[in-house]
Amino acid sequence: MNTTDKNNARTLADYHPAFKNFSWAKAILASFRKQDKKDEESGTSGNPYKNLEKASVLQEARTFNETPINARKCIQILTKIIYMINQGEQLGQTEATEIFFAMTKLFQSKDIMLRRMIYLSIKEMSTVANDVIIVTSSLTRDMTGKEDSHRGPAIQALCKITDASMMQSVERYMKQTIVDKLPSVALTSSVHLMRQSPEVVKRWVNEVQEAVNNDNIMVQYHELALLYQIRRTDKHTIRKLIVIFSKTALRSPYTFIRIAANLINEEGEGTDSPMYDFIDSCLRHKNEMIIYEAASTIVSLKCVTPKELSSALNVLQLFISSPKPVLRYAAVRTLNKRYDQHIDNRLKYTDGFKGIIFKALFDRLMPGFCLVDNYNSHVKSLSSGLDLEFLPLHIVSVLELKTKMKDSDVGQLLRYLRIILDYSPSSRSFILGAVTDFRDIRFAMVRRSTDDDDQFKYEASLKELQNRNGYLSHHLTMFFTADRSKFGFCRLEPLPDNIRIDNRLLGIGANAMVFSCSLINGQSNEYALKISNDSVQKEVSIYQQLYADKYRIVQVHSNAFLFLHPPGRVVSKENILNNAHLIWNQIKKAHQRRILHRDIRRSNIIEIFNEKINSNEILLIDWQSSMEFGSTMKYNGTLSTASKFILEELAKNRDSSLECLPVDDCVSFMKMILLELIAEPFKEALSSEVQQGSFSGILGVYCQMKKSWKKKPPILFEVIDFLEKHRQHFNEDKLNAFLDQCLENRQSLFQLDNQQTDDNYFNQLTRQIFPS
Repeated sequence: MNTTDKNNARTLADYHPAFKNFSWAKAILASFRKQDKKDEESGTSGNPYKNLEKASVLQEARTFNETPINARKCIQILTKIIYMINQGEQLGQTEATEIFFAMTKLFQSKDIMLRRMIYLSIKEMSTVANDVIIVTSSLTRDMTGKEDSHRGPAIQALCKITDASMMQSVERYMKQTIVDKLPSVALTSSVHLMRQSPEVVKRWVNEVQEAVNNDNIMVQYHELALLYQIRRTDKHTIRKLIVIFSKTALRSPYTFIRIAANLINEEGEGTDSPMYDFIDSCLRHKNEMIIYEAASTIVSLKCVTPKELSSALNVLQLFISSPKPVLRYAAVRTLNKRYDQHIDNRLKYTDGFKGIIFKALFDRLMPGFCLVDNYNSHVKSLSSGLDLEFLPLHIVSVLELKTKMKDSDVGQLLRYLRIILDYSPSSRSFILGAVTDFRDIRFAMVRRSTDDDDQFKYEASLKELQNRNGYLSHHLTMFFTADRSKFGFCRLEPLPDNIRIDNRLLGIGANAMVFSCSLINGQSNEYALKISNDSVQKEVSIYQQLYADKYRIVQVHSNAFLFLHPPGRVVSKENILNNAHLIWNQIKKAHQRRILHRDIRRSNIIEIFNEKINSNEILLIDWQSSMEFGSTMKYNGTLSTASKFILEELAKNRDSSLECLPVDDCVSFMKMILLELIAEPFKEALSSEVQQGSFSGILGVYCQMKKSWKKKPPILFEVIDFLEKHRQHFNEDKLNAFLDQCLENRQSLFQLDNQQTDDNYFNQLTRQIFPS
């Protein structure tokens, strides 16, 4: 250490005068130095308690009964006991009780370090030993004694061993310590006692309110926390307390900031409430941590608008440029968001596209930074936890925050914007975003391309702002308050006001979500509402062609339709196998109208109750991915049951345009049935490959399924192979005849262990279809 370091070095006494008398600390440090020296010389440096044996430690504990008390030796033994307990060593009830009773004799010693170890040991052994209340009198004596260093640990130990039956005996001492000069330990311990005996602690409210006049800022903090726990069920009283204390020179409003925020969020209040006024007033407090707490709270409030947000933004902007590292860290941590740097189109298949992708990307932004355009959230059920706002068709614009901005960050923002635009309705021509570190700001845009060679075009401003003074209030305010059409978002008309979205999500697809809903002005029936990121006109038209008005499907929006029938449920395995012919009839009926489904899987087949026949019907749904015969377009159908041809083409080029054939629907139908019969590990492997968007991986799983049979694979594999082998040769008549005859003998088709007669039947059938 050089001369400068010696002059700047601080001792324990420099931090607090009480450390001047802590001779025990010096003694412990000296013993550690001696032990380190011995270890260094003997070559056994490391954990001195590593090889403890329970029996030897219990034998050593008899030292507690010796007279006079050897404080230093007893400290070492207690340390060993606590170490063993924390390492998972189990003490028997008899063993723990014997040690506990012997340990109580150590209260006769006045050694400060030993007394602290006693308190710690009491807390550790209180749940194992019997009759721990024997130390109550010793602890209450230390609580009310003149030794300040004993009071806090004694209170903590007493609260640890106190149960509901003992509360009456300790109540007087707790009330006395709450009105003491430094009652923080008593207040925090009382918070824990609220869990055991809330009715008893509530009687201490007068003593707790006296503590608010204490000059110590932490005492005020703990007092307000306990007062809130006592009064938390009485919202009116809590509001009154906040209003009263907000008018006084309260040195520690930390707790009330969070309490006020909870009240605003729980009660659905706006920024015009007294609770918000109190939080906003804390932005002008003298204490920087209180200012940060208020700014952080405003940022997290659900009701905040860009106008109210600007005051908190200005505060956090100042903190980012503060010379104090803790303020810079706190501000950046509040403003910054975590993001994934490896985002690509495979996200389309992650998590079943539940909106979680977009929520993970943007939910850490401050409210308003990810501007959204909701359908009719004002009539959504208050209890609904559905993340409608994170659907891509709702996201209007994005503001991304960085700690220290680089030009490459604009590229990351462009990737986010592309993902949103990729899944947005085709009516949106572009999306605008910005990235800032609150010193500079860059704008970025992704625009749909009309060229065939590239789907998107990118633009970004890479020049720094010329005028740095006041840019935040100007540019960000302009960004938040601009007309939404300026962001390249054609505003969608809201859903009819009589539709209420309930708190039940019925289904999720790659391009749409289905919700439970009801009609406000109609009967109290439950219906299904499908909201898509594209026009639903084609799907509604297909339902009309296939089922006429049987299921009362009504288009209520360009991107939504209502299923005026009680919602069904996904078909069971048993009903898929028993009613496979009914599912095939619906596929065949669509093919007769030159419509390919392209998304045949179990989740798109439901059971609905028909009151007229008093039984369930099987219905093939979700025709959004469908296409007409002869059309060529980008594939957006199922992957788990897609045909080999489709998967191989996608593996070559993910964005290639394909012409699907009726036989592809038939392969998906057969694979769907196969997935109901195979072992669970194959399903899990297939699901994993689908989530990763690995087309070759999906093909590999099906190959592994087939090879898993030591003998001849089941007939179902042979049927699928036959369909894929003759994909280009099937006409409508041959395809229908083949599937019809397969399903006539479906009991054999759906068996994994087939008899020779079954093999002969299907071999003869294939020869009838293609004799050569």
